[in-house]
Amino acid sequence: MKNIYSLIRSKVRVKSKNFYYRLTVPFFRLLKRPMIENPSGYSIETSSICNFNCVFCAYQHTTKKMRQIMPLNDFKLSVNEIANNGGDTITLTPLTGDIFTDRRGIHAKLNFLEKHEGIKNYSFTTNISLLDEKNISLLKKLKKLKNLKISIYGHDEDSFNKITQTKLYNKVYKNLLCLKNNIIFFNFKVQFGIRSYMDFNLNSSNTSMINLIKSMKKTDNVSVDFHRHYTNWGGYVSDTDLKGLPIILKDDKKGYKSGPCARLFNYMILSNCDVILCACRDAMREMVVGNLKQNSLKDIISIKNPKYKKWIDDQEKDKFNGPCNGCDMYRPVYALPHYELGKKQIRNYVGYKQFFSE
Repeated sequence: MKNIYSLIRSKVRVKSKNFYYRLTVPFFRLLKRPMIENPSGYSIETSSICNFNCVFCAYQHTTKKMRQIMPLNDFKLSVNEIANNGGDTITLTPLTGDIFTDRRGIHAKLNFLEKHEGIKNYSFTTNISLLDEKNISLLKKLKKLKNLKISIYGHDEDSFNKITQTKLYNKVYKNLLCLKNNIIFFNFKVQFGIRSYMDFNLNSSNTSMINLIKSMKKTDNVSVDFHRHYTNWGGYVSDTDLKGLPIILKDDKKGYKSGPCARLFNYMILSNCDVILCACRDAMREMVVGNLKQNSLKDIISIKNPKYKKWIDDQEKDKFNGPCNGCDMYRPVYALPHYELGKKQIRNYVGYKQFFSE
């Protein structure tokens, strides 16, 4: 049974967010003042293959054609295009894959980033099952890696097996031990994201996996957070996919939507060099606006690109197509993000004219 407190907490958070946007969006739409984060975010999908098949992830619904590894030359092309377009920070976390499934090429790709004069830093997320001693030795040499985010699925072997639908718990635990032994040598921050049942927390659990993470949390460059509720991946993931586990989908697909989503301005370059507008939830590749082998990134993410402009124009008319229709991660450009409220220093937000200035 799902934890009642957690279920209520999830619903209150969702309703509070929608209430805030209902109050603020009409005002800024009337003033025609969108707030787009600038500079834009860039992600590269080095691999769309995962060795897990988590019940709350859209990976379980992707096709074999979508699962591929980006060749090194295409990776270099993608990085160069981002740098040429003014981007100096890159996220290598894919939509539905794991970076280390690129067993043969990931070292060369990371070394390319390290030597690239236009790239200041990068980050990525991994499930750590393939982060063996060889890969950890590589991490110790990296200077530009800013954040290593590690997703931990479940809090013990049983919950791990049920969530990931694999038998790789012991491998993950072994790699965590290796990570612990080397963590003082890293030049970057390590962020653990715990993805387990809703009634789980670090203090109340006492398993070998959690005790190991607790011991690492004492290190200055390590932090831990929890995923209290999960998204529906543009409507592709439902309670049926959860296999009866007490996991809560916030499933806010009927939530408030008015005006373009801010995620139209965060881009991902897929493993086949397609460029999509949402680097977060377009798991089925429905938002492709161009390909780097045919056009430059500058031309693809321009308001002059009719494919891109149509997405913005449609959402200005409150028409939400593709994954946007059922997505529960919508954030309107006509309001300051709810997670920025109360912060002393907020990010730089600009309007269309400034964002698309050439």
